[in-house]
Amino acid sequence: MIKKKLNKSKKNINYRDDAGKGFENVGKPVVIKIKDQIKKIDTYKKLENFVELYFEGVEPSDVALALLEYVKKKNRWLVFKILKDGQKHGSIFEFLEWIDKKGGAVAAYNNRSLKRFCMLTGYKKPASLSTFQNDITTMKEYFGISRKKTGEYTKKQLQKAELRVLRKKLKHQGR
Repeated sequence: MIKKKLNKSKKNINYRDDAGKGFENVGKPVVIKIKDQIKKIDTYKKLENFVELYFEGVEPSDVALALLEYVKKKNRWLVFKILKDGQKHGSIFEFLEWIDKKGGAVAAYNNRSLKRFCMLTGYKKPASLSTFQNDITTMKEYFGISRKKTGEYTKKQLQKAELRVLRKKLKHQGR
């Protein structure tokens, strides 16, 4: 029965109309966009296949060194090693809450709470206060709790200032 179905399907093919089709691109260079291929990588097995296909001479130790250099730059170590580690989130939120209560990053920079945070998370205290402030901003932005710069706070402050001026005028008019 199966042979009969296969024989029937062969009879319906018109070989003359189909002849030569599919070989138009033979011999022409094929453009492969590596960035498109990279976007498809979602497992380590696919990453391994990608490296074997496009970077044949790269050893695993070379990949590890390149990855280490990438992660060590700027705030990537903070993001990859500390912020993306779910076990450290409790310590991070506790520290950020302490900072908000006690007066900001300036107050926390030379405080024992920073030493405790470093001990619990592996964070390294930066040499300058400005770098520390940038790291705190990075942490807050990562978790979506950073201060919004919409101008709303400024409007609120201006309204309060106008109210104070009006109260002063009313107070002086009453005398």
